[in-house]
Parts: sequence; C-alpha cells; structure tokens
Amino acid sequence: MLSKNQRLCIGRISKEKGKSYFVGEVTENDILSTEILVNFLRRRKKHFYFPTIKDEGLVSRESVRKVLPKPEIRRGYLHFKIRFPNKITID
Repeated sequence: MLSKNQRLCIGRISKEKGKSYFVGEVTENDILSTEILVNFLRRRKKHFYFPTIKDEGLVSRESVRKVLPKPEIRRGYLHFKIRFPNKITID
C-alpha cells in the first residue's frame, strides 16, 4: 500500500475505549515486515506538526487506511488540501 515516495498516512488503532485514529510519517517500511515504524504528528485546529520529542511507534500494516497527499508547509505546520473533521472516521 505504501511506496517509498508516499510517506504520510492516516490510520486506525483499536484500543480498550474504542478506535483511535492517527496521522503520521512512515519512517521505516520493510516490505517483508507486517509492521511499519510511524512518527506520529500532532494536530492543532486545522493543521498538523511534528512534536518536539519524537513520538514513534510500530503499527500494523493493515491499520493504515489512506495515504495522504503531499502537504503544504507553512511556518513549520503541515497543511493538507483535504479537510479533517473534528472526529476522523474512515472505513
């Protein structure tokens, strides 16, 4: 699903309290592995940014729901040409 050039994605993780969605940058994508290493982004209103301290984690390849288009970067914030609702629902 993800190629070398497609680095930003949105996905879903199941937790005890329900489903949680994430937007992140894929930092390691081994084709043979079932998991990928993601550097998670933070959201502030309508834009995203990388936290000061890296927030990385392994997520399953199946949890990735969509590859995001290349964002516009303004003042260190990433702006996507798609709208994100307050609650992200993808299925």
